[in-house]
Amino acid sequence: DRGSRYKTLFVDNGFTYYLDAKDTRWIPRPYNSAEYIIDTWVRLVENTTGEAVAEDGKIRPAKYFLEHYYISPQRHEIMFISELEVTGRPENAVKERAYDPKNWEQLVPGSIEDEIYTAVTARMSGAPGAKTGGMSVRDMVEEYARISF
Repeated sequence: DRGSRYKTLFVDNGFTYYLDAKDTRWIPRPYNSAEYIIDTWVRLVENTTGEAVAEDGKIRPAKYFLEHYYISPQRHEIMFISELEVTGRPENAVKERAYDPKNWEQLVPGSIEDEIYTAVTARMSGAPGAKTGGMSVRDMVEEYARISF
């Protein structure tokens, strides 16, 4: 799990949920750049054994789902963006719904979304500038120069 792109979040109802550690990041909240949200992809792999499916970067499941979410730790909300069923290699032709502030959902305790929210926010460090009150040099380069590391 340490060297892999996908980090195990939890196992539930016959699926193992993984965080895409490579593409999960903080982004400015649309229409409110003073607030940051988490942009994340979660991989769902069906398992029939009830245990986490081993994945070492070389062995990949034949079929899985990718779900795209925005998470707002500051407001305790989650927004579902899209889901993609993957057999083989994912295609870049995913149909995502447009950002709409009305699509933010309050978390229902015990729901899958609540579990995803809790697991993802636990793995993420604080939002850019949240601890010190200012941006780090890396955050400034990403924000103002639009160069992502």
